[in-house]
Amino acid sequence: MPVQTIGSSVTERDVAFWSKTAAFLRWVGRSLAAAGAIWVHVPPPDDPAGQGVMLRPPPGHPEQLRPDIPLSAEERDLARRLLNPKEIA
Repeated sequence: MPVQTIGSSVTERDVAFWSKTAAFLRWVGRSLAAAGAIWVHVPPPDDPAGQGVMLRPPPGHPEQLRPDIPLSAEERDLARRLLNPKEIA
């Protein structure tokens, strides 16, 4: 049997309070995000001259950058294994 009530348990005062509280919390969150974006320090790299583009892979890396040079023995072996997935497992 439902209970009959005369008025709602939520009043306009409650709605206004929670609306203002939510707006305040949104403002606090945005302010903290802005302050964090300003105050977070990103250190510079140790050697800015050494951060350039690599012209060749590091030693021992089996990647060919120049197609006019034939593949090395290691590169041929890697290409053969990649073309036949049963050999990898």
